[in-house]
Amino acid sequence: MVGDVLVDRADPPEAFSRIRGVLAGGDLLFGNCEAVYSAAASVPPHVGAALVGDPSNVTGLAAAGFDVMSCANNHIGDGGHSAMLETTEHLRTAGIRHVGVGANLAEARAPAIVEARGVRVAVLAAASVFPYGYEARDDWPGLAPLRGYNLYQDADPYNWVPGAQPRVRTFTDEQDLAALQASIASAHRDADIVMASFHWGDWTRPAHLTDHEIRAARCAIDFGADIVVGHHHHLLRGIEWYRDRPIFYGLGHLIFDMERTVARLPAGMVAELPAGGPDDYYGIAVRPGWPQLPLHPDSRMTMVAWADVTADGVSEIGVIPCVLNPHGQAVPMSATSDEGRRVLRYLTWTCTSQGLRVSTEAAADHPIGGISGAIVTPP
Repeated sequence: MVGDVLVDRADPPEAFSRIRGVLAGGDLLFGNCEAVYSAAASVPPHVGAALVGDPSNVTGLAAAGFDVMSCANNHIGDGGHSAMLETTEHLRTAGIRHVGVGANLAEARAPAIVEARGVRVAVLAAASVFPYGYEARDDWPGLAPLRGYNLYQDADPYNWVPGAQPRVRTFTDEQDLAALQASIASAHRDADIVMASFHWGDWTRPAHLTDHEIRAARCAIDFGADIVVGHHHHLLRGIEWYRDRPIFYGLGHLIFDMERTVARLPAGMVAELPAGGPDDYYGIAVRPGWPQLPLHPDSRMTMVAWADVTADGVSEIGVIPCVLNPHGQAVPMSATSDEGRRVLRYLTWTCTSQGLRVSTEAAADHPIGGISGAIVTPP
């Protein structure tokens, strides 16, 4: 399992050349397709950073070996409905099942069911972060939504402090939550294992988990999901075991080719950082030497997550730490290497800072594609 995947380059398979062995080390591979691939996209007027690539980029996804990809994210509507549906057709032609979008709400909420070694796995996907109007309706194309509503409360209950940063509480849409429960129950009738994938969270600060993410993830487990996988943040998020089932709150991005996108952005959308100061800005900015990834240096750390499953559930989970190089390629690192330990320290911080109690230990006896990662266990 990996997070966001955006391939947009002249040689798409090259993006995965350093990590292909790890990706081939599992029986099933999942990721989030964070782009529209269409030759005739029509970008809506309100979209700023439209992630639209040539369909030839899907050859990279096929070469990487993806079996299932979520399309429920904040960019799948960037080229209009026809481009969204064209993208799913390109994935299908490449042998990749898509999930989370469709010609109507029923299709968007339907699972993709894949089988390996006699175990049937159902994958569901929904998005909490997306532009208004990208959601599907009963007779309208779009994505499967899991919406939430914000309530802002003054941080100081005893004083008027205009302009002070408030506390934010969220309330999950009751109809979307009920639909998720029904989808998980239905998926379990046709599969042994159900994985729920969500595009969610606040990407403007590190480690932070919203109450919406925690509530929705645990609800999905309560409803019967065996694995929960999150993405969107561009930075790693923590992991927890809840009711003996794993929640990966945010897998970061595995490949995120932004050089061509940045060249098309309106003036003012790419920040100029002060010279010589600390880089504490998490948006898009000019970062010399990193044309494909003009994001915060923390975004150069990522991981491949894995889970060992049987028809009875999940027995073990772990991660392969990775770093992105200036060419935008993800490079896997042994958990005992200096770079691997750095990524794992960061991952540990994302857990402890949010009160998630897990243990992460290097596991030389469990290599994936020849790379020894780390096992993640309950405390």
